[in-house]
Amino acid sequence: MESIKYLTNKQIDKKKWDACISKAGNSLIYGCSFYLDAMAKHWDALVLNDYEAVMPLTWNKKWGIKYLYQPPFTQQLGIFYKNSLSPRAITEFLNWACQKFRFIEIALNYKNNIGAAALPLTFTQNNNFIIPLNTSYTALHNNYSRAFKKSLRRVQKFNFIFSQSTNYTNAIALHQKLYGKRVPAVTANDYTNLGRLCMELLKRDMLFVAEVYSDKDELLGTSILLKDSRRIYNLISCILPNGKKMEANYFLYNGIIEFFSGSNLLFDLEGSDLPGVEFFYRKMEPVNQPYPFIKLNRLPWFIKIFKR
Repeated sequence: MESIKYLTNKQIDKKKWDACISKAGNSLIYGCSFYLDAMAKHWDALVLNDYEAVMPLTWNKKWGIKYLYQPPFTQQLGIFYKNSLSPRAITEFLNWACQKFRFIEIALNYKNNIGAAALPLTFTQNNNFIIPLNTSYTALHNNYSRAFKKSLRRVQKFNFIFSQSTNYTNAIALHQKLYGKRVPAVTANDYTNLGRLCMELLKRDMLFVAEVYSDKDELLGTSILLKDSRRIYNLISCILPNGKKMEANYFLYNGIIEFFSGSNLLFDLEGSDLPGVEFFYRKMEPVNQPYPFIKLNRLPWFIKIFKR
């Protein structure tokens, strides 16, 4: 007999939770308890039986109303499960969430198929591009588009230097400076939380910072990459103005792919539905592994649609 329970954060057995995430066929780093503790304002959970499947419920409260939202720097969540999960069970999880919350805007994960579910919510499919790295760098390079290869040949004259570091604080500060105004929903406190998360990831040997420098030792671009047993996650990436002029982004991403080639990992590019970013990513000939973003609005008529 399947039984889904709603647990408050204090009721969650974090060891069993993380064991479920680790063993899940659709495991993602964002579902780990330490990740949620760092990035979510609050989170409770739906748990199937003895942690056979779990769904984090990342919530906040406004005007006395609790709602589900997607924490920053947390691309996908949804339902994670050790064994196969029937469409009916997925529907039951989502029905639980719909009953508990009157406003929902969250991303599920790529294994949460809700196409045929009879639910009072709407959903769209978001892009997420991945590159399997379980082959040689030569094979991966050969798979690039002609345009990507052409750009790599063009930047050879600059004698760029690819570097590995742990300087996540600089990468976060650059991201906030360069892109912070474009994403007003991401607050200064969110960037502070991201720094704490990176500190924890570094302790766990799950963080890698890739950098590209000019031959005059000028930083041109940097990416914070997260690592688990299955994926390399392109969490944030920054190309500085001089780096954009010299197409340093091609050198940076090629360097990451070369560094991790033959590793049996997936390079998770984390998106994107932004036309310019999507155009660049597609030049590396990745696989699209889309995931659903769901919405529900059953607020009282006198309350306008609100955003976090």
